[in-house]
Order: sequence, then structure tokens, then C-alpha cells
Amino acid sequence: MIKISTVTNDQIALALESFGLPVYYGEVPEDKTNQYNFFYFRESSINSSNVRYLMQTLDIYYVSTNQDSLKELEIIEKLESIKLHFNNANYERLKIEETNNFIDVVEFNVGRIMKKVMCNARL
Repeated sequence: MIKISTVTNDQIALALESFGLPVYYGEVPEDKTNQYNFFYFRESSINSSNVRYLMQTLDIYYVSTNQDSLKELEIIEKLESIKLHFNNANYERLKIEETNNFIDVVEFNVGRIMKKVMCNARL
């Protein structure tokens, strides 16, 4: 069985890049951890949807500081426009060590359908 996702990581990155911020997949490079305006995403689980499809859950983090608006609705609309399924969003506010500044983190939990494709390979 081969699993093929219908929405690629490149499509997700392109959608998020439209907000004018860096986008990282899998992990944030160490030299970028002191910059607080970016997107970061990774896979978190795969669940059975039905016989022909699986649902892969992705966590997309919007990390920001000094933003007037977090633009949650615009981000959700952009993600849904590329056929991701919005599940929920969670908020965290983190204090930057030894400062009076805060980082806002919005975690968008979305799903993408993965097709199960049967392969007739001979071993």
C-alpha cells in the first residue's frame, strides 16, 4: 500500500508564505529561534477515515510578536482554500525571558486526506 497525500507540504508552505513571513517545516532552524514572526508546521498523527482514505493531522504554528492582529480568520480561509480541513485553533502567550515582551503562538490543527493506493508489486 502506498499513501499519497492530496495536499503537499509545498502547497501548504506557498499558502502560508502569502502572509509575508518565513515558513519552516519540521523544525525551526536554530539560528532563527530569536526571530518571532514566522510559521512552522509538522505532521502530528494519521487516523483511519474509511477504507479508501486516511486523515493526516497537521499542526501549523503562527508565532508572532508586536502584531496588531493575529489574522486567524484569514489564515484559516487560506488553509481551507487549498483543501485542508480546519479542526481547531489553540492560543498561547509566552513571556520572553528577562524582558517585558510576549510571543503569541496560535496553533492551527488541520487535516489532509491521504488516499490509500493499492500496489501490485511483486517481490
